[in-house]
Amino acid sequence: MTPGLWGAGTSLCWGTADFVARFSGRAVGHHSSLLGMLSVGSVLLTGWMFIEQPTVTWSFEAILLVLCAGIFLMAATLWLYQGVARGPISIVEPIVCSYPILTVLLTVIDGHIPTLLQFLFMGITMAGVIVVARSTGSHIDGGHDRKLLRGTIVISIMSAIAFGVGVYVSQRTLPLLGDLPTLWSSRLVSLASLIILMLLARVRPALPARWWPALASQGLLDTVGYAALYQAAYGEGSGVAAVAASSYGALSTLLAWIILRERVNAAQWAGIALVFGGVAGLSVG
Repeated sequence: MTPGLWGAGTSLCWGTADFVARFSGRAVGHHSSLLGMLSVGSVLLTGWMFIEQPTVTWSFEAILLVLCAGIFLMAATLWLYQGVARGPISIVEPIVCSYPILTVLLTVIDGHIPTLLQFLFMGITMAGVIVVARSTGSHIDGGHDRKLLRGTIVISIMSAIAFGVGVYVSQRTLPLLGDLPTLWSSRLVSLASLIILMLLARVRPALPARWWPALASQGLLDTVGYAALYQAAYGEGSGVAAVAASSYGALSTLLAWIILRERVNAAQWAGIALVFGGVAGLSVG
């Protein structure tokens, strides 16, 4: 498969998984929804590791990076699930999908100064986020609470920040461990950190049998999405894969518009286009 197809596969998997998470998150709570997703993903990846048996050379640096990536990706996904459960998805997804801005800025740590073109695309993406965040008026008119919407925007921004850090750390881990060990180990850390968080917050897991098909599909889709993206993480085609993968938020937004009949006005569509256009430009740059 070409890098573009790997990225498109990631987009399809992540966009569908996020849309399903809206229903499971509302039914069992975002903590339990994420717990089910991570549990399924951990089991699948552990089985994959057993079959492949890749050679892994652990170092202190690799362990620290895996711990950091797992914790930040868990927090990012937890806030994402909370956001899509609160809704509207057409507000949450474009904001969360702006995370590549932070990922690019963090590459300064490695000595990579963003180019003028990248700064331009960052500005375009941020402009889109502002437009989306300010377009909540139609949702208030549609019956959404203003205070709830503001909270949703804050949660979405926190998710974007956590994803930006988590993805950056994962990118630094891939050359040390390889794609499958990185995905497997960070997923186990995410699961362990979520369980600790739920114990500290005294959140009881709620995983009724009737919701396991949805949770299993989330776990499968999320895992396959990451695996497809990591397959194209190396080489000249990585930028193309990242561009294709960055459209996952557009897919879940379209599903919400078509299936849930969410209101999306012209200004919001413009903001969404700016976000995904800016992210695509950042991926290429």
